[in-house]
Amino acid sequence: MDQVKVHPLGKTFGWTANTTALKPEEAEFYDGFLFVDFVPTAVNFCKWMYDLINEKMIMLNVYVSQVDWSETAKSRSSYCADSVESPKYKPSIYE
Repeated sequence: MDQVKVHPLGKTFGWTANTTALKPEEAEFYDGFLFVDFVPTAVNFCKWMYDLINEKMIMLNVYVSQVDWSETAKSRSSYCADSVESPKYKPSIYE
């Protein structure tokens, strides 16, 4: 398994299979898999996506406030940040 990290912070967000020893048709199939260390429910995916997106966007000084995850047309989960005053968040000069 190879770790999937967010650069330059280095936090692990999941793992991919190492497919170098597989046949090309098997490698193509397994290259699309991402393994996570939580139960993959809509609620957990929202939190995971929030953490992933926020880690990437904070480098651009952008703060993510909410992530919505739709499983079906009638089923949706949301994850909201605790507050806008995140310790990592630095307001821009335009606010």
